[in-house]
Amino acid sequence: MDRCDSCRNILKCPICGTSSHSFRHVGVRGTKSRFRIPVVDYNLTYDKQPSGIWHYSQPCNHRVHPAATSSIVKYNGGPLWQDGYTWQDIYWGSYYTKPSLSQWMKRLELVVAHLESDTSYSGGLSTYNVGTGKLIGPVMIPQDPSSQISNDQIAKTLIGWISSGTVADLSANGG
Repeated sequence: MDRCDSCRNILKCPICGTSSHSFRHVGVRGTKSRFRIPVVDYNLTYDKQPSGIWHYSQPCNHRVHPAATSSIVKYNGGPLWQDGYTWQDIYWGSYYTKPSLSQWMKRLELVVAHLESDTSYSGGLSTYNVGTGKLIGPVMIPQDPSSQISNDQIAKTLIGWISSGTVADLSANGG
């Protein structure tokens, strides 16, 4: 992704004036204290950094602070996760049983846990009566799905897994 709604109309780096042909986007989870993060080949220290997306103009690599854009999200009346919801990742297929993926899956679980508990990210959804949640342990389904599968087939499969206790029943507080 070279451009997002925030940096779409930035043509020049506001720091050096170099023409910006694209942007590097780095998602950052903030903390209440000092932390170090490697960003674009530099180790930088930030105090009390809020979560968000940092934009780095290319090719100069200067961090740009684009103006906030208005939300283009449209709510169509469907069900929403309630504050305090529970999330469970499901890894479906023999692909995820490869030992080489175990570290990647652990990192993914950590990222999801941070997003679900981060009040400045997930809590920012309070406009929609959605807030922070919690992550429970993942489930591994080693059988491969069909090469062609419909949404209805996925729904029936999930209901079967819930009925058999293979995955958690999150209907009361999950998504």
